[in-house]
Amino acid sequence: MPLTAIVFGGRRAKSAPLVYQARNWQHGVFVGSIMASETTAAQAGDVGVIRRDPMAMLPFCGYNMGDYWQHWLDMGKKIKNQPKIFNVNWFRLDDNGNFLWPGFGENFRILDWITRRCVGEVNALDSPVGYIPNPEDIDIFGIDYEVSPGRKFDSDVLREILTIEPAFWKSDVDSIKDFYSKFEERLPKEMTEELARLEEKLGLQQKNIVILATGGTIAGTADSSDETVRYTPATVGIDALIESVPEIKNIANISGEQIAQVDSKDMDNDIWLKLAERVNSLTANPDVTGIVITHGTDAMEETAYFLNLVVNSEKPVVLTGAMRPSTAISSDGKINLFNAVILAGSSQARGKGVLVTMNDTIHSARAVVKTNTFLTDAFRSPDLGALGYILGNKAIFHKEEIRRHTFNSQFDITNLKQLPKVDIVYGYANASRSVIDALVQSGADGIIYAGVGNGSIFSDAEEGLIDARKAGVVVVRSSRVGNGIVNRNGAVDDDRLDFIASDTLNPQKSRVLLMLALTKTNCTKEIQKMFMEY
Repeated sequence: MPLTAIVFGGRRAKSAPLVYQARNWQHGVFVGSIMASETTAAQAGDVGVIRRDPMAMLPFCGYNMGDYWQHWLDMGKKIKNQPKIFNVNWFRLDDNGNFLWPGFGENFRILDWITRRCVGEVNALDSPVGYIPNPEDIDIFGIDYEVSPGRKFDSDVLREILTIEPAFWKSDVDSIKDFYSKFEERLPKEMTEELARLEEKLGLQQKNIVILATGGTIAGTADSSDETVRYTPATVGIDALIESVPEIKNIANISGEQIAQVDSKDMDNDIWLKLAERVNSLTANPDVTGIVITHGTDAMEETAYFLNLVVNSEKPVVLTGAMRPSTAISSDGKINLFNAVILAGSSQARGKGVLVTMNDTIHSARAVVKTNTFLTDAFRSPDLGALGYILGNKAIFHKEEIRRHTFNSQFDITNLKQLPKVDIVYGYANASRSVIDALVQSGADGIIYAGVGNGSIFSDAEEGLIDARKAGVVVVRSSRVGNGIVNRNGAVDDDRLDFIASDTLNPQKSRVLLMLALTKTNCTKEIQKMFMEY
């Protein structure tokens, strides 16, 4: 029989609301892991002491609870229809120590709400701890209960039981940290991430943003303030860049590192690997809230997509830059950096993959493209649309990327010293095979063909690609068009030629994915699957 819901519970006087729902399976495991009750006069010892009993299994679990939580997390990845997870607390007290909820048979009213949530009949409010009911969705008709002399249970009492008071959660968070410390390296990192997210949503955590600088126009200078074309990129260091936007220090604690100082036309695989390694190291630090990367705009979309595939964290990683140098009277770098810090510090940005923000707009690393050589609104997501906007100093999302990325990616660059050699060949009328042959001779592991239309290939170039494939080179068909899908077996018989179709990835991003795919396998069927998943 399918399991629809799992309900945890505990006896809490002030912190936990009457009922709340976990946001997802990982959050639900966290909710179960912090289950607790406060001791009463019927128990030995002091009254009101918090005693943790994860999943009500502490007396029964025959092995380390950290491993037990990891098993729950692993199980969630295997379950197609995951049960929804809830937490209930029948024992909330008022300031005079009176029970606010009548309990006993009235508890079925809460189970009724849980059931209706499971089948999608009612909405819920997003709170710092999870989804809580709209008070009007809890049926309280007919409850005859006196909370205290002269105070009958009513809708106002219900609202009180559903409130979240950060002050009461402060001590609870400290208690969770002490409890988690017992498990040391056995504690799943997902539990640490959820605890950090809880602190942030409760407003208990000071945001710590690290800015990694790589150069580009945002760090560029010109001889005069009215010069926006002839300038030298990558001349301003990270410290000066941070000092140029003092307002970001009002958003978070800011620190910076200079990873590289290059014009992004000179961005290379070595810098990518160095940058990704540093991002993974920083995001593994529980004290770091998010990462901002300042970058030249020419290759920003490629760096963003590379990081989107190799960063193993839900924490926000945001790339930004500028279309005009820092010395220009109309420089866009300062506001872009300010917005990037807002985005990197936003809980709404967690789990959404690597992001790019330019011109007040939020883009996914997979969809974003530089579409203009000089305008400040050069970055668009033309095929699939932007994710949202920075408005009123807040990140506002309207959609999210559903393809695999970051924490859900299979790619691992740990100990990887170099990437496979993959090159791009541009398609055009009367295209020759000469460039293809030269790349094969130079030792290319893969070739991305930026074909016309739906990845179509001129006949001479096609013969070159067929021979390249016979020589062991993996061939991916993309398109020079910039919009649309290159579908398998459309313009070309990919099955017969053993080619790969790029789906909606443009040539430069197809190159990034193929490089990483080749670190895993040379099987074209497996690589085609990756192009459909990432």
